[in-house]
Amino acid sequence: MRLPFRVSLASSERLALDLLVPLVILTIATLMASGLSVFLATPRVGVLFLTAVMLSGAARGLTGGLFAALVGTLSYNYFLVGNRTGFQFPTDDELYNMALFVAAAVLTGMLTARLRTARKSATRRADILKTLLLVERMGDAAVVEESLLTNVEKTVREVLPSLAFELWSPKAPPAASEVARVGRLTREVVTDGEVVGVLSWCSGAKDFDSFVELLADRLAVLIGVIRSRDLADRLKTERVRTLLLASVSHDFRSPLATIIAATSSLIDLDDQLSSSTRLRLISSARDEAERLDRFVNQLLGAMRNDNAEARETEPLEVVAQLQILADRFNSPLLRAQVEVAGTKCRLSVREALFSQAFANIIENAVKHSPVDETVKVRARRVGDKIHVVVDDRGPGVPKADLDRIFDQYFQAGPGKGRNGYGIGLTVARFNINAMGGAVDAANRPGGGLRVTAQFPVHAIGVA
Repeated sequence: MRLPFRVSLASSERLALDLLVPLVILTIATLMASGLSVFLATPRVGVLFLTAVMLSGAARGLTGGLFAALVGTLSYNYFLVGNRTGFQFPTDDELYNMALFVAAAVLTGMLTARLRTARKSATRRADILKTLLLVERMGDAAVVEESLLTNVEKTVREVLPSLAFELWSPKAPPAASEVARVGRLTREVVTDGEVVGVLSWCSGAKDFDSFVELLADRLAVLIGVIRSRDLADRLKTERVRTLLLASVSHDFRSPLATIIAATSSLIDLDDQLSSSTRLRLISSARDEAERLDRFVNQLLGAMRNDNAEARETEPLEVVAQLQILADRFNSPLLRAQVEVAGTKCRLSVREALFSQAFANIIENAVKHSPVDETVKVRARRVGDKIHVVVDDRGPGVPKADLDRIFDQYFQAGPGKGRNGYGIGLTVARFNINAMGGAVDAANRPGGGLRVTAQFPVHAIGVA
C-alpha cells in the first residue's frame, strides 16, 4: 500500500512544478514585455514570450512547455493586444504566434525529455557498473555464503534504491505475502544444481532487469568459488593432519629405537658392561626420553591455536643447532659420522620446526651413507639467503626421482638395511616451507646426494 501512495505523491509534486515554473517565467516575461511596450513604444515583444515558452519547456519538459504556450498566448493577448481591457479576437499574426509558441514548446519539451532520459540512463548504467564492481570485490573477500548475500543486498539497496532490491537465502525465506507482492519479479541463484539465493526487485527499466540477471549469474559463480575455496581448505587441513600424524610416528621412531637399544643392552649384557658404559647407556636413554617429552610438549603447543608461544619465532644459532643434531647421531648407539661446519649465523625461526626438518634430512643421509663415510653439514650466507647443505656419499637418487623424493611415502631405495616410511623428507620440506624457506636435492659428482635448504635472511649476524 505504501509504494503506490509514494508514486502518486511524487507525480502530484511533479505536476505542480510543471505548472508553477512556467507561471513564474511567464510572469517575468509579461512584466518585461509591458515595460518595453510602454517605454520603447514597440509591440514587437513576441520574442520574449517565445523565449519564456522555450525556457519553460527546457526546465519542465513537454508538459511545462505546452502550458507555457497556452498561458503565454493568453497573456500576450490580454496584456499587450487588449491593453488590459480584455481578451481580443486573435488576428492572423496572433494565431501565427500561438502556433509558433506551441511548436517551440513541443520541440523544446521533446528535446529536454530525451536529454533527461539519456542522462538518467547514463546515471543508471554507471550505478549498475559501480554495483557490479563492488559485488566482485565482495566475492574476492567473502568466505561465508550468507555474509556475501547480506552484503550484496545492502550494497544494491544503497546504490540502486529505485530497484527496491531484496535478496535472501532459501534457508531463511520471507513470508509468502512478501514474495508475492504486485509488480515484483524474482530470480533464483543456482550453483551446482542447488538454489543458493533468491533475488526480488521491482520491474522497471530494461537496464535494471538485465542487471539483475547478470547479478544472479555472478552470484552463482562467486558462491561456487567460495565453496571451492572451502573445499580446498578442508583438503589442505586434512593433508596437514595426515602429515602431522605421519610426522609424529616418524619422530617417535628414532628416540624409541635408541631407548630400546640402550635398555636392552643393560638388561641382556649387564654383567659384561663396565660402569662407564652402563652410565653412558643410561644417559642416552634418558636424553632420548627427554627429547620425546620436549617433542610432545611442542606438538601440543602447536596444536593449540590460542597458544601464542607456539607461533613465536626466536633467534637461532644455525651452526650450533646443527651441531646439537649431529651429536645425537654421533652417539655410541647410532655410531654415525656427521660433521658440521660453516660461518656463524642466526635465523629468526621456530627451533622445533628447524630441528625436526634437519634431523630428518641428516637421518636420511646417514641411512643411505656407507658406515665409514662422513655426512657433511655446512651452513653459510649466500647473498641475502642462508644456505644449509647436507652432503652424503650414498648411492644417490635416479634423476627421474629427484623431484619426487620429498613426496609423501616415496622411497628411492633401501638404506643400510633399515627401511623407512617415506615421510621424513616430506616433513622436512613442510617445515622448511613453513619457515619461509625452500629445499631441493641434487646428485653429487662422484656419488651421493646433496640436499640444500635456503632461508631468507631476517635477524642475522655473521662472524
